[in-house]
Amino acid sequence: MGNLHNIETTIVLEKLPISISTLCFRSLENDLHIHTYTHIAFVLAGNATGKIRDTEYSFPPYSCSIIGPYTLHSFDTRCSEDTPIVVHIRFKDSFLTERGYRFFHYNNTLRFEERTIPEFIEFTDENRAEAKRIIRAITTEFERRESMSFDRIAEYLAEFFRMVASSSPQEPIPVFKKEAMLCIENAVKYVETHFHEKLTIDNVIPLTTMSRSVFTKQFKAITGMTFVQFLTSVRLGRTIPMLLTQEISLNEIAAKTGLYNKTNLVRTFTKYFGMSPMRFRTYFEEHSPGIMERHQMYKRRWEWLVEENEDKK
Repeated sequence: MGNLHNIETTIVLEKLPISISTLCFRSLENDLHIHTYTHIAFVLAGNATGKIRDTEYSFPPYSCSIIGPYTLHSFDTRCSEDTPIVVHIRFKDSFLTERGYRFFHYNNTLRFEERTIPEFIEFTDENRAEAKRIIRAITTEFERRESMSFDRIAEYLAEFFRMVASSSPQEPIPVFKKEAMLCIENAVKYVETHFHEKLTIDNVIPLTTMSRSVFTKQFKAITGMTFVQFLTSVRLGRTIPMLLTQEISLNEIAAKTGLYNKTNLVRTFTKYFGMSPMRFRTYFEEHSPGIMERHQMYKRRWEWLVEENEDKK
């Protein structure tokens, strides 16, 4: 199950390629969830805990998680005595790729310009000032609204990824032929565009130059999922914002996401998230108002993060 902020941002990302917010909470639930975009959670103050797939992490100040699409994870800020301040950056892969940067998610890892991006990093004294400068620049640019430049944000984001990659031990990277990578990238983009249709692997293979056996093997190696698992993840990611709209029935949601009917939607959703779609919907009916009030009460902007206050922490 995802928390309200993830879902709100999912809705935002249907209109914008990137969403950035500085939030202050002590009440986010330690809930495992997925989404279809990349999520950077940068902890500026306080502490948090989290889980990425099967690995648990502690997040002290000046640490961050970098979660790729379709990765099961959680982020919990209740463990901190001080109310944590966390910068959340969420963006679609296309935000970087359409601006000339090579950014791709495969085999449960993120890649940027032939470098591996770790899912967790704790910045040292030597690089935390640089990390803060870049995060501040990204957030400040996003808050310009009318004069904000997505291209400048992409440049800052690329700078951040280069710094993260250069300051982290590089694990061996599987080598895939460029032709294979392009074929799988095209297949992924097609699935993310046509997920609502009656889609099978046989619809996608003709878009590539691969045989069925080669495509199946390469798709699993590059994305870390089988074709069916990937398609199901994409479809379930699209159900979440629809579940918040009471006017849409489960049968309508199933039809709009390619899950065919209510029975299949309930069975698939429950297996993946551990609760039924109706229980998911009821949860937010019960808890959303309180969460939104805390959001308005505790929202932090950069002027709160003056150097003298940070030094005391």
